[in-house]
This record gives sequence, structure tokens and C-alpha cells, in this order.
Amino acid sequence: MTRIALLFGLAALVSLALVVGCEGSGDEPASSSDSDSDSDSDSDSDSDSDSDSDSDSDSDSDSDSDTDTICDEQNFPIEYVPVKLLIALDMSGSMVIPSYKYDQAVEAISAMLTTFEGAMMIGFDTYPDVWGSQSCVVDSPIWFDCDWDIEPDIIDWLNTNAPVLGTGDPLVREMDMLLDYPDYAFNCTSEEVPGEPYLLVVADGDDCCGPDGNYNCGNNWVTELVERTTALLAMGVKTITVGYGDNADEEALDAIAAAGGTEFDEYLPAADSEALQDALESVAGSIISCIFEIDEPDASADPDNVNFYFDDEVVPYDEDCAAGIGWTWVDPPDNTMIEFCEEACNELQDGLVDEVSAKFGCPTVGIE
Repeated sequence: MTRIALLFGLAALVSLALVVGCEGSGDEPASSSDSDSDSDSDSDSDSDSDSDSDSDSDSDSDSDSDTDTICDEQNFPIEYVPVKLLIALDMSGSMVIPSYKYDQAVEAISAMLTTFEGAMMIGFDTYPDVWGSQSCVVDSPIWFDCDWDIEPDIIDWLNTNAPVLGTGDPLVREMDMLLDYPDYAFNCTSEEVPGEPYLLVVADGDDCCGPDGNYNCGNNWVTELVERTTALLAMGVKTITVGYGDNADEEALDAIAAAGGTEFDEYLPAADSEALQDALESVAGSIISCIFEIDEPDASADPDNVNFYFDDEVVPYDEDCAAGIGWTWVDPPDNTMIEFCEEACNELQDGLVDEVSAKFGCPTVGIE
């Protein structure tokens, strides 16, 4: 999907002039030098001196002096209000049992990234960051910090790397690393980088590492995981969990989801590649913002004369989203932000819209 682009325009209004013809006076028919019944000297049936059938002197069939109405476009500063999605993928040894398991995960994640390319800032990391026997190492910055247009790089990375048998799944330590974002200046979690941040955990087993990073499976780290999830939420980072395969730690993933601050208050189960892709796309679609911001609109940008378009098809004005169909102003009377209502928002979140555009200058089209 191409990045949603916004083009705003200011109309060039065309002045109108009315040319009124002169009628004859008295009881006798008006005299003229032609053979028709009007009072001019041409051969048509109107009252001017042109060859049309209206009452002005232009070349169209209406009664004004123009030929059409023009809505001209002029660029306005505009910003799409972004979201930031960091995918944290479990790279423990169990991701290669059975052997095709990681390949299915790569296929599903790649498909989601391709579908929603450019719709949000994407980041990607794995836990652990070093693969080897009983490894619980999480001590380096994330592989891909949240940014635009890096989906192809992430897909290339996924196809180049693979988990190693015996490697742990240190989710507690991954969350600790994210909580230390000032030390790494992450875009994904920093408040200084615009965009609402989300952490999407894709896990296939339980944490075998814990806070101290020592490989020791069988412990229950639910309390610690909820503590980290709550701390991330206090930073503004919301957490969503997906359990991949048959061995996902349902208790831990549910507890994280319940504390994560999103509508996904339970983990999303995914038994295979298709189910994983569906889960990932459901998450991505639900968090894409449907709010757009105009940066310092021109004083002549009349909010009663603006229209928005999805791929050149007009989206109607829907005040306060009463009908749930079109778009509405978020901040009247300032009118610097709009929101697409449920039906239009769903089109955006489903990846069905390539371009959002708009122009000022023509009367706003409302719901019929």
C-alpha cells in the first residue's frame, strides 16, 4: 500500500457577469435586420447578438458569462496523524519445531507488512538478540526502530535470519530493554517522536529467562510481565499479544493483553500461518489512525467549501459521524483536524485506499 498522501487546494473563483439584452418597445413587433422574432440582428431566437439560445453573449447555453465552475487545487501543509507499531517476535528454539514454523511466521508477517506498507511507522525486534544454546541475551537496541518505508528491509531480514534450537525467549528482559528507551533513543517508545506507540508481541512459548536472564524454564513470570506491561502503558505504549502455535503461554499472554490498554484485552491465538496473518492484519487495521491534521490552514480555506476524496471518489461530510459514513471536523471551530467515520475508516484500515486527497473551494458534499 502506498503511503496515504494528502493534497489540499484553494479554489480560484471565477467572477460572474450578466449581460442583459434590450427588448423593443410599443405595440408593434420589434424591428431587426434578420428573419427571426427577436430584437437583435442575428438569426437566433434570443435577445443578444450572438448565435446561441440564451440571454447573454457567451458561447454556452446558460444565462451567465462564464463557461464552467473551476475548483482549483493548491497545496496546503498537512500531516497524517501516525501510529507506531513495534513487532517483537519470539525467536526461541521452539520456533523451529516443527521445522516450517518459523517459515510460516515469516510468510504471515511479510504479508501483513506488504498490505499495510506506508500506513504506519513500523519497527521490528526479536527476543533474544543473540541466538545460541540457552541464550537469554537482550542487551542491544532493536533491529529496526519505528520509521516509514522500512517494511522491505524487515522482510529481507526475516528471510535472512532464523532461530536456533535451545535459545530462550526472554520477554521480561525485552520489555525491560524497551523501558530503558532513553538509553537507546527509540522512535518506537519516545514521546518526542509523533505517533501513538503500540507493542505487538508474537510469542510461541513461555519465558524461560526471567528478569535476571538466566535460562531456567518452568518458572512463572506472569507478575513480572504484568509489571512491565503496566510500566510501558504509563509511558504511553500499549501492548497487544499474539500466541503462535500450540505451546503459547496462554496465562501470561492473556495477563499482558489485559494490562495492555487496548481493545485486545485477551491474546489472539494463531495456530498456523493463515491464522497468524489474520491476527496481525486485525491488529494493524484496528490501530491505523483515521485522523488527519491540517497544519496552519490558509485564512481563505473555507471549512464550508472543502471536500475529501478516497482515490478521487468524494467522501461525504457526516457531522459528528452521526451516520457513521463520511468525515467530520475533530476540533470545530478551529477546523484543523478531520476524522473519517466508521465506514470510511474501515476502508482505510482494511488497506482499500491508495490515496486520500482534498480541495478547498467547492461547496461541501454532504450525505444525501
